[in-house]
Amino acid sequence: MLPLCKWPYFTWLQHAYKTTGRVATSSGALESPEDLERLLIEFGGQVTDAIGHEIDQLEEQLAEAVPESQHVDLEPD
Repeated sequence: MLPLCKWPYFTWLQHAYKTTGRVATSSGALESPEDLERLLIEFGGQVTDAIGHEIDQLEEQLAEAVPESQHVDLEPD
């Protein structure tokens, strides 16, 4: 059994796993909690890479717009 997740966007995944014991994805079926864990680790890595790319682009734009800037803190607020 998968542990309950507090994030609402995973609710559908938990429900599908609880009711059928498997979750279908574009790359095949998730048949165990370990399969789900691998999928989420891969997805998390992709999200991290995408955010890093966005930050790199923002840094380039800031350096062009304000060349005298030496340090900028980006906050998710």
